[in-house]
Amino acid sequence: VGFKLILLSMSTMLDIPTSAVEALAKYGGDLGQEEFVQFLNNVFADISDRSHETKTPSGGDVTAFKQAYAATTSLILEAAKHDAAKSDVNSVLEDAALPDGHITAFCKLLNEHKESLRNTLAKTSFSLPQVIDLQWRLDYYVKSNALEQVRSPVYFITLQTRQPDGSIKDVSFTCSRQELQDLVAKLKGAINQAKPPE
Repeated sequence: VGFKLILLSMSTMLDIPTSAVEALAKYGGDLGQEEFVQFLNNVFADISDRSHETKTPSGGDVTAFKQAYAATTSLILEAAKHDAAKSDVNSVLEDAALPDGHITAFCKLLNEHKESLRNTLAKTSFSLPQVIDLQWRLDYYVKSNALEQVRSPVYFITLQTRQPDGSIKDVSFTCSRQELQDLVAKLKGAINQAKPPE
């Protein structure tokens, strides 16, 4: 039970099901060092090169191979997605009781491919811009072209956002006091919806 709890806590950090890590440990633990490195090379090649196709082994348990292959792919993509430190990946694999040589090979290959994987994920993932800064200014309109006297406050809001490709973009708009209060209320509602239940 202790082993499963540790494995669960480390694998959830990378959003990997415990069963997937266990499948990798079971299949990888049965392979020799050279066979495991070849297995990893095939998985990395399949992820980065769409024309590469890994063939299932003719002997052995095909189901175990497919489970380990899927688990390895998940672990690689999650580690790249979260830009996981070598120590985090190392801990997950150690907790899964993979041999030290297998862990070293996995971490080495992940380090070699991580940047290209992150670039591929950034291009293929769906993500919204992230608000990183906000600036505002209050102006007071006294009159306009259409009316002699307006006398209303206008807020100029600029949101600085980081786009999925890493670039910075400003989004500017104006709003009245009531519109700004509505926006703040909706943002507070969204924050409350995102909070985990207690």
